[in-house]
Amino acid sequence: LDLFLGSNEEHDAKKLERFLEDCFSNGVAVDGVQAQSSAESSAMWRLRESAPLAVSADGFAYKNDVSLPLEHFYQLTEEIRARCAKLAKNIVTYGHLGDGNSHLNVTSEGYSQELYDSLYPFLYEWVIAHGGSISAEHGIGQLKLPYSSLGKSAAERDLVWKIKAIFDPSGILNPYKTF
Repeated sequence: LDLFLGSNEEHDAKKLERFLEDCFSNGVAVDGVQAQSSAESSAMWRLRESAPLAVSADGFAYKNDVSLPLEHFYQLTEEIRARCAKLAKNIVTYGHLGDGNSHLNVTSEGYSQELYDSLYPFLYEWVIAHGGSISAEHGIGQLKLPYSSLGKSAAERDLVWKIKAIFDPSGILNPYKTF
């Protein structure tokens, strides 16, 4: 957990302390450490930034970028483990507690259609049913395009395209992709 301080350091420290106490008392976290210096904070960031490389080194990776209310953040990982444990090599989650952005990664020795079919569309439907969004930090992209209507009304999708048309009337910014 990295904390970006606001204008009142004492207030922010108390909020963080209450948050961590809640995490430990509710079983959301079993262990943790808080950086005591900028050097420790930098070391923690290096560890976090190495996570995608470690996942990729583990084999074929089904990478997911979704957002969820915090109370469901780790529950998604547990659901996917229960559903895919026999097919997956590892199931790893990391992300942003501040905005509920979850990077859920499922690895296997190689591509598996059976594993893919166990993950999708179940994962996206579960996220929507629990108040989340399948379009998080990295948007919809191309792989999630068939599921882009989940959780969004036709009016919402139409509005997004109208806004994009204002900023990109010629359609040259990231063509053939959506968000």
